[in-house]
Amino acid sequence: MRTAAPALLLLLLVGCGGEPDGPGEVGVEVGAQDVAVRPTQFCLDGEGQRYETTPPILEVSPGAAISLTVPDSVAEQGWSVQVFDETLEERLGTVDVDQGTTTYDEITTS
Repeated sequence: MRTAAPALLLLLLVGCGGEPDGPGEVGVEVGAQDVAVRPTQFCLDGEGQRYETTPPILEVSPGAAISLTVPDSVAEQGWSVQVFDETLEERLGTVDVDQGTTTYDEITTS
């Protein structure tokens, strides 16, 4: 069974920081897969920025834990993850990550 959508859709990262060159790469670990990706959106000095990037599609098992790691500069400002349906049409939720936290691992593919 292929359930790629949950991992793919978690990559919509928002970090409200002052990083002039954007947020950098986000580490995504699901099972044995460990990839570096570019976020699709970023909040820079309070202004939302959208990037033309295609998130990778990861084949994952249902219920697999997802670990996201951001650069220190993003973690210092605080960040969140937006979860969408498989068509990227409906936002299913937003997870705010505590300021100063570089790794968040409380999301699964369920």
